[in-house]
Amino acid sequence: MDVVNFASTIFAFIYFGLIVLLIVSFTLFIRRILINSSKKNQHLEEIEKSLKKLQNYLKRIKMPISISTIVPFRQMIDILALVVIPLVFVIEKSVKNSLSTDFSMSLLN
Repeated sequence: MDVVNFASTIFAFIYFGLIVLLIVSFTLFIRRILINSSKKNQHLEEIEKSLKKLQNYLKRIKMPISISTIVPFRQMIDILALVVIPLVFVIEKSVKNSLSTDFSMSLLN
């Protein structure tokens, strides 16, 4: 009977320790997420300040910049990616087919 009480006490301490460990690790995880998000926000604010300075400088030298000049280029890249990549696969497949038919024809001759 004494051994059973001792074992149950040990298991109770283990469960309690695991619960405490879970709470501490969860708290530290949330803290790390909050710290990383605040660092990212600070970094984004610094980037925004730099972009505003650059935009002001470009306005002073009469060289306006806007997103509209960048967006068509991005769309062009997207379209090229949608067209060129499948085209490469089609060409590769046709070359493989022609090579295999040429090889089979050379075997027949």
